[in-house]
Amino acid sequence: MLKKFCLLITFLLVFPSLAAAGFSSDVQKVQKQLISMCYNPGPADGYWGAKTNRAVKKLYETQNKSFDGTLDPDDISLIEEIFSNKSDNQNCKTTTSPSPVIAKKLAQRRTINVFNAWNKKYGLSDVGLFWTALARGPNNNTILLRSLGWNYHYAGQNWEWSHPRKNQFTIDKNYHGDWTQAKFGTALALDFTNPEFQDIFTDVAAKQIKASQTDGVMLDWWHPNHKKTGLSKSAVNKARLQLAKKLRKALGEGAIILGNVNYYIEKATVSEINGVYLELNKQKNKSDTKRTYNRNEFKKIENSLKYYNQNLRAPKLIAVEARRKTLSVSNSDRNSQENRKMAKLLTAMTTVIADNGYINYVDNDLDDLKSPVRDFMLYDFYSFDIGKPTSPMTEIKKGVGYKIFENGIIAYNITSRDVKFNIFGSPLTIEASSGLFCSSNDGSVKCLSSS
Repeated sequence: MLKKFCLLITFLLVFPSLAAAGFSSDVQKVQKQLISMCYNPGPADGYWGAKTNRAVKKLYETQNKSFDGTLDPDDISLIEEIFSNKSDNQNCKTTTSPSPVIAKKLAQRRTINVFNAWNKKYGLSDVGLFWTALARGPNNNTILLRSLGWNYHYAGQNWEWSHPRKNQFTIDKNYHGDWTQAKFGTALALDFTNPEFQDIFTDVAAKQIKASQTDGVMLDWWHPNHKKTGLSKSAVNKARLQLAKKLRKALGEGAIILGNVNYYIEKATVSEINGVYLELNKQKNKSDTKRTYNRNEFKKIENSLKYYNQNLRAPKLIAVEARRKTLSVSNSDRNSQENRKMAKLLTAMTTVIADNGYINYVDNDLDDLKSPVRDFMLYDFYSFDIGKPTSPMTEIKKGVGYKIFENGIIAYNITSRDVKFNIFGSPLTIEASSGLFCSSNDGSVKCLSSS
């Protein structure tokens, strides 16, 4: 007891008090180790809380030890020893490995990885992740997904999947309202709660993916809010979980099931899917297309990235589609100083937080409604190359983080103040609301401008 008491006093003198608020790099390190061993301490944010406390207790139970609720140097050493042995992976919910084909494609990822949703204008060599309703492989470099409607059906469109009994499950309601009719016509709702429909959809998806030699399925509007069906959120969640489990069984453990979750924190099916599409609409009206994201939206995006990077099944694909500020539909406007800075910030956030993140910064729906595709440009900084990551994300403070790569660093700052820190023996500054991209060679650090 005396020894532990002395160690505790030493710990409290040397390290910040957990109860005092503060961010602790030692707590963050323990959290990362707990996550790696498949315990759930919450995000690795360096702040001690109830989830981290419970995770340590669960870990100690597997070692026939008890945790008194106070993290001291002895505890840190013990957790480090357990982590080094890596013998406690039996509780993982996300241990499933991707197929060898997908694993090979992931191994080819670049420093910054771009994806393409539905737009056939750009070649597959430009992106690492791509989906359309008629995607077709094989492809050795890009993860290809089939976008198949599970909740609505565009009658008469040649890219919609077909089945002799599909019409039996349509509901005569305009699922999207009027906003997509200029592009695609009326979207009829589908009764996805019907087990027979779920079986038909699952069978069609499995056959199409096999025939097209693609890597999995993309499910649009994969969230609980489906008012057009008249169903409650709990009923929608129950049906989606049933469908996701059937899909997982039919497609196999290594296939990709990716859902468009928008801003939602998807809890009902996160244990069954291994990819999300953050389609970050910001427009409630036309004026919203003429602004960039605000502070609250940044926080939502950051929280979503952290949540999905922790809770998805492997390989945890996170595709962030941000909408630009639009004054005109042109490349000169897409490449304006303000849009470039915003694109860099969101690219940095995605790259730093997500292990397998993909980014695109695109036009708004209200701007390209008459166009068959949502357009974008391939920014020059997408080719910024500093190799593979050599560390997980390190959080400097709330809203500020960085990741180290083989030949440099990428960082982001969503706060309203510049943040200074030291890395590679050099002082660096991340400007407010910006991303930082720096290469490090022969002891010198060179950074791109923020815009």
